[in-house]
Amino acid sequence: MKLNALIIAIVFLAAASTSAKDWRGIVPLHSTRADVERLLGPPETDRGFIIFYTIDFSRVSFHLPQSTCGQPGSLWNVAPNIVTEIWVTHQQLHEVRLSDVDVSKGFRTEKDPELGDILNYINDAEGIRYEVDTPSGIIGLTQYFPPAKENYRRCPVKP
Repeated sequence: MKLNALIIAIVFLAAASTSAKDWRGIVPLHSTRADVERLLGPPETDRGFIIFYTIDFSRVSFHLPQSTCGQPGSLWNVAPNIVTEIWVTHQQLHEVRLSDVDVSKGFRTEKDPELGDILNYINDAEGIRYEVDTPSGIIGLTQYFPPAKENYRRCPVKP
């Protein structure tokens, strides 16, 4: 009986922890710079708070804030060098189309206020955004960010 309860608890915990979108195992607010470098090696470009790689015809950036809450540039209550966002810019040689992904559930759309042909498909619950060129249906950018369930980790907004 206790074994059945333990198995059920493990299944629920596993389901709860998998709602965040990851990129190749890197999860915003949970993975570190060391995790990224262990997976991908040293970055091609290192700006301290953001590191860049070129992988499979895509430019990938990992955002790693260096300041804590209350300091300029801090949005999340995490230690320095924790991945807060991942941006994957897709190159023309490796086009990804909107039809290649499922945006039928949980996504809202936002038109880019400056670029009229760009439409963003955003799923706040999972922490993913696709930036789509509407005439072609090509995804130019995929952004991974903390899911809504992690909002309690945001830094307080000062008036």
